[in-house]
Amino acid sequence: GNNSGDESGGKSATASTLGDVLLLFCPNLFERKSRKGAEGAEEGTDDTKEVEGPEEKVIIPTENLTWIVQGIAGLPLSFSIGQIWRTLCSPDHFVYVSVMTR
Repeated sequence: GNNSGDESGGKSATASTLGDVLLLFCPNLFERKSRKGAEGAEEGTDDTKEVEGPEEKVIIPTENLTWIVQGIAGLPLSFSIGQIWRTLCSPDHFVYVSVMTR
């Protein structure tokens, strides 16, 4: 199994992306929005009925801000936090993240 060390106080939420981590630790600066995918609609048609299928959940900032991971600004919020850790962690095995509001 995947044991990621739940730091959320026993909640079942799993932080799998950078956006998930930022939402968990900075809930006043990020929010999760639902949006329907464009799958199922034929390109070039005027099909106006609602698209069936799963809603895509995206995490977006609630205000104008910048996040910096290991000195890199603006990594996509959809990046896997595991992959970020494997490729960018410091020698102390931490990943340092800063969020700056403007």
